Amino acid sequence: MLDAARKITGLGVGALPIRGSDERFKGVPTDHKVRRLPVIAGHILIGWLRECQRHARGSEVRPALTLAGLL
Repeated sequence: MLDAARKITGLGVGALPIRGSDERFKGVPTDHKVRRLPVIAGHILIGWLRECQRHARGSEVRPALTLAGLL
């Protein structure tokens, strides 16, 4: 986990998907700034579901979900 945290910081990314030696998705350490959920098909990571903030009607802030695809 410490190695993953260093890579997240060094690469300037918010999350780093981890695969096992069998190429199956194992988990994803994050920087906790943006909430992310992996989207998987079987054991393959195909995208991210993230919660972000969007502004609507003046200063009101509402959460929004977006899907960022990888394939």
